[in-house]
Amino acid sequence: MKKKIESIFNKIINNKKIFIISVILVFILVFVLNHFTPLIADDYSYSFGLNGKINSIKDIIDYQVHHWQTWGGRSIAHSIAQLFLMLPKLTFNICNSLVYVVFTLLLYKHIVGKSKVLNPALYVIINLLVWFILPVYGQNMIWLIGSCNYLWMTTFVLAFLLPYRLTIDDDKNSNNIIKIIAMFLFGIIAGWSNENTSAVMLLAIIIFTGYKMYNKKKISLWYYSGFIGSLIGFLMMILAPGNSVRSERFITNRGFLGEMIHRFIEITNGFATILLPLFIIFIIVTIISYYHGNNKKKSLIKTFIYLVLSFAGAYSMIISPIFPERSWMAPAIFMIIATGYSLKKINKDESIIKTLTLTITPILLLVFVFSYYRALNDTIKLNNNWKDRIEYIEEEKSKGNKDIEVYKIIPIDRHVALYNLEDLNINPKIWPNNSIAKYFDINSIKIKE
Repeated sequence: MKKKIESIFNKIINNKKIFIISVILVFILVFVLNHFTPLIADDYSYSFGLNGKINSIKDIIDYQVHHWQTWGGRSIAHSIAQLFLMLPKLTFNICNSLVYVVFTLLLYKHIVGKSKVLNPALYVIINLLVWFILPVYGQNMIWLIGSCNYLWMTTFVLAFLLPYRLTIDDDKNSNNIIKIIAMFLFGIIAGWSNENTSAVMLLAIIIFTGYKMYNKKKISLWYYSGFIGSLIGFLMMILAPGNSVRSERFITNRGFLGEMIHRFIEITNGFATILLPLFIIFIIVTIISYYHGNNKKKSLIKTFIYLVLSFAGAYSMIISPIFPERSWMAPAIFMIIATGYSLKKINKDESIIKTLTLTITPILLLVFVFSYYRALNDTIKLNNNWKDRIEYIEEEKSKGNKDIEVYKIIPIDRHVALYNLEDLNINPKIWPNNSIAKYFDINSIKIKE
């Protein structure tokens, strides 16, 4: 029995074909959700530039300059989003699914480092953790505007940080001028992503560099050029004049200290609700890997680097007036990396570990199948409801009625893009009603009371 378990385990762990099949399946599953998701919420707002609907790159640039001055600094994310809003939705569906695959592979690579052994079980576990942990998966991964802000930007950050991760133990000084310039330019893009993810990225570079200095390793110049570039990008984002304009909407009467305490408590409550289960898993896996694996002092430090980044991603939001659920993505993915790193360090010769892997993973996959079915079913309902709504709008327009009343759509599954987003409300003069009315060339639209 023991030999049979070992044989099955080794086939799963080292099977290149299973790994490739897993990657393809991830692409297909995410593409299907993208395919059935219509334009929603901010998608309609960002379909417009300064002079009507976006029709060119110039329209995007003009609008983003205005947006940077009056609302916020996420210029790169919103530029990508507006580019897709100019194109057929199918283009976004394909590209977004590909980026999702790259994102999961980057998580995997941050965990395994330079190891060339493909571990399908670990890759599947990473995907399951992303699916089950993110509180508003649909907003982060499927919604057009949301995914450009979070999935795409986080992917840029993970790709930018990967060279730091892979060279953390190297003792060679690589000062290739092309790499120095490339990391500087890539750093600007990665730093100009979204607030807490970029802040964590800067902290990660400092920690990786400090780790090398402590261990008296040579530090390449691109370490510094990358940091300078990312700092420039980060400052371009957070110093946007529009940020101060928007923050005025969230002024409270608690005073500075009272507000900081309030936000700290809110973040801690959010952590307990969203990340505590994963944190407990991390502790258990790390203890096992320490006593039944090779996660000793040096490796343990790397494990806790990502844990620190996770906490930093959460508590850095204490300076932000709001902390939407989708902003928990950065803390979640860095804790997933920390957990995966400890999991990888568990001694694979332990029969108990092999048995657990072969029993728990199939159970999780079974739970995922039911969860995905529910999410897909709810996404298809959303798609059908939006089609019916658009058909009704066009029908009313043909009758000369340009003041439309429709029923509200409320998804129940958190993997659906519209979950916890504003659909429409009873006031036709406010967002998103006014943007949707403008998009469909009608006077007003509102929810039936």
